[in-house]
Amino acid sequence: MTESLPAAVDWEASPSDRPAYAAAVTAGQYLDGSAVADIGCGTGRALPALRQAVSDHGQVLGTEVTAQMLTQARHHSSRARAALHTADITDSRWRRHALDGIFAAG
Repeated sequence: MTESLPAAVDWEASPSDRPAYAAAVTAGQYLDGSAVADIGCGTGRALPALRQAVSDHGQVLGTEVTAQMLTQARHHSSRARAALHTADITDSRWRRHALDGIFAAG
C-alpha cells in the first residue's frame, strides 16, 4: 500500500510554517559552528533557520526519502548553503557521520 502524500510542487502553496520552524530551531539551542540535519526536510523550509542558528561556521544537511521534495528544496538549500541527500536516516551509512543536532518536524 502506498501512502498518499501531498504533491511536492504543491507543498510550498500550503500555509507557511516558517515561524513555527524558526521557534523550534531557537528552542533547539543549536550552537554556532555545529553540524545539524533536518531529517525529512521536505521542501526545506526549516533550512534557512538552521543555517542562521549554526552560522557560517556550521554545517546544515537536509535529508528526505522523496526525491521530488528535494527537487523543490533546492531553493531553500541554496539560500541556507545546505547539503541535500535523498536518504532514509535509518540507513546504516549515516552512523559514520557525526551530527551535533537534528531537527524533524511533521
